[in-house]
Amino acid sequence: MLRPGGLLIVGTPNEGCLMGRTRNRWIQPSIGRTTDHVHFFTDRTLAQALHDAGLRIVKIERETFFFRART
Repeated sequence: MLRPGGLLIVGTPNEGCLMGRTRNRWIQPSIGRTTDHVHFFTDRTLAQALHDAGLRIVKIERETFFFRART
């Protein structure tokens, strides 16, 4: 349980990005059946899940494997 005023830091792959969509649809479509991930989040679905849990998003930072993403 998060204490009032506490800080939660969440890290997750962005499955809605171009690289994630390309991998999931064309390069490795079997990933949905073979991964141990429970959910594949996009920016929108992760934000909604956090909101539904009663959490307030203060800041979002994005990073990629090759270069820092622009927000």
